[in-house]
Amino acid sequence: MSEELDVNYERAGYHFKQNLGLKPALLLVDFANAYFLKDSPLFGGPLCETAREAAVELTNSARKNNVPVIFTEVLYRPGGLDGGAFYSKVPALSCFDQGRETQELCDGFDKRDTELMITKQYPSAFFGTSLSASLAFLKVDTLVIAGL
Repeated sequence: MSEELDVNYERAGYHFKQNLGLKPALLLVDFANAYFLKDSPLFGGPLCETAREAAVELTNSARKNNVPVIFTEVLYRPGGLDGGAFYSKVPALSCFDQGRETQELCDGFDKRDTELMITKQYPSAFFGTSLSASLAFLKVDTLVIAGL
């Protein structure tokens, strides 16, 4: 962030410590190989790597403290029939076709069987997915979000 933006945020009251609620969860959004493999059209470079490293640290901390860890993934049937016009407009979304290496969870997270994977076809993890029902079932009152 720029220094000017920092000052603006501080003046607006954004820079203060917020405590977690009684039942936090960690949401890891779209850590797919598509953003980490150099030959992928969605390769994100060093900033994605920095995000991954920080998210892996968060994940390890959450697990150590018995905080639920929830992942999201983008997944399409090959050819994108379930992606509608969005898939048609963005050819690079074929990176998320089922069976492609680019669609798989990137290295570093080692998802556990006890952790949820929320599958989506569109950008939001909240709209049109089972995420809100899962959070309600787990009685989550605080969501820490890390993602790409």
